[in-house]
Amino acid sequence: MEKSFNLARIENGSGFFMQEKEKTYNGFWKQIGCTLSIIAILGILAVIIIGFYMLLSGF
Repeated sequence: MEKSFNLARIENGSGFFMQEKEKTYNGFWKQIGCTLSIIAILGILAVIIIGFYMLLSGF
């Protein structure tokens, strides 16, 4: 009885650790996705602005 209780407690502990690790992992990827989308949006805006500048300067 005592042995099985310890085993269950160990499994629970590792399960909690994995859940915690997964949460930070998801947060990490969410942050990278957010950063990349901001960079992409700024890049698109820069291309549009450069295009207008070239049109106005008569390139």
